[in-house]
Amino acid sequence: MKDKPKICVIGAANIDLIGFSKEKLIYKDSNNGTLETILGGVGRNIAENLKHLDFDVEFLSVFADDEFSKMITESCNDLGISIKHSLIRENRSTSIFMAIMDRFHDMALALAAMDIYDDIPDSFIIDNLEVIAQNDYCIIETNLPTSTLELVTEKLPDTRFALEAVSSKKALKAKSILKRLYILKCKT
Repeated sequence: MKDKPKICVIGAANIDLIGFSKEKLIYKDSNNGTLETILGGVGRNIAENLKHLDFDVEFLSVFADDEFSKMITESCNDLGISIKHSLIRENRSTSIFMAIMDRFHDMALALAAMDIYDDIPDSFIIDNLEVIAQNDYCIIETNLPTSTLELVTEKLPDTRFALEAVSSKKALKAKSILKRLYILKCKT
């Protein structure tokens, strides 16, 4: 039996705050419901799912130096997901995704506070090119800036990149790299 491929995931890790309304949502008013706090982020979720499938996963992300990022990194370590090449940024806040679900558990509204990914330094990718290239596949996602997507795919033309488009709006960030992708996954 052939060994499972090594996979690098470059993407977001965040805290998800999900509110569930117990009744019909009334906008501009307080609504009764429940709230869940879970670990999320498209890249982190992909890395976790791959690890559950017993793949060797290297996860490159950007973490803050706050308690939320400590929760995420501890979870990655507990799961056996390598994050040793990730970037830790001081005096920044962990990425947070907040969603309000209606009484049928359909998303009514969401807000993504993901500023920590807006200005990823080129050096983060440049310094990790060898790490990325050692993997059989590299999964990237559009919570990353266009410049990061372009840089990593340009510098590693022989790498098999799979892209998670995340949302219809964010998918546009990948327009310039479509020819460099091995797999493209779009939201249905």
